Amino acid sequence: MWEKLKKADKIDLILNFFIVIFALSNVFILYWTFANSFQYTYTIVKVPPELFPIRPTIHNFTNLFEGTNALKWTFNSLFVAATTTFLVVIMSSLSAYGFAKLKFFGRNTLFLILISTLMIPKEIIFIPLFQTTRALGLIGTYSSMILPNTAFPLGVFLMRQFYQSLPDELRESAKIDGAKEVTIFIKIIMPLGKAGLAALAIMTFISTWNDYLWQLILTTKESIKTLPIGIASLLQIINPDYGLRLAGSVVSVVPMLVLFIAFQKYFTKGITIGAVKG
Repeated sequence: MWEKLKKADKIDLILNFFIVIFALSNVFILYWTFANSFQYTYTIVKVPPELFPIRPTIHNFTNLFEGTNALKWTFNSLFVAATTTFLVVIMSSLSAYGFAKLKFFGRNTLFLILISTLMIPKEIIFIPLFQTTRALGLIGTYSSMILPNTAFPLGVFLMRQFYQSLPDELRESAKIDGAKEVTIFIKIIMPLGKAGLAALAIMTFISTWNDYLWQLILTTKESIKTLPIGIASLLQIINPDYGLRLAGSVVSVVPMLVLFIAFQKYFTKGITIGAVKG
């Protein structure tokens, strides 16, 4: 049977085999985290390990929310991620609309400069960004974790590609009817761009939720700790409670899984359009 397959089919089978192996390895890691979060530490470190929890317990989750500020950390992460996502969607979609549909001097040059910033790792600008944030007196506030992330060039690029796929006749017809640019954007362009907006929102929310280094630098108060920072602080315990740490990891991962599964259709559609149009 193998000899009868074409060369291209053989290559596809080999690639698919490795893809399945990599996918299963990642799924196993996720399963292992979830399974061990319902076990005591002495069970987790036992040799040989238990692949399936024989005596599952919610002890770790109870300790996490009763013995730490996990509830406050979760609220902070939700607030920071949701606010950042809202601002990024608004600012990126407005900027993208201007680059995609409006004619002005230097449009392509400005867009090229904007996109070129994607080649600069964020870590490189941490020092000047921190100095600017400190000069504005924002250190130790929610604003310091939100405002620097609202400039999202990838979001502008994604939405510009999406808006360029929309026919110009829609905008021209609305202008003939006397509609202003703001009205056209809000009532025509944005509703048609729901898939792109959803993809951008998911990308931004996940990126902000998982943002660790920048939030670590700015977190000077216990009251504004986010979930990644709080979970990382559990690693500083001398006698590690692996069950508690894994429970914290599960709490951190679940919102991302729910969000992605709920909006997977829009995410895939938005990413695909942004990739093939231009």
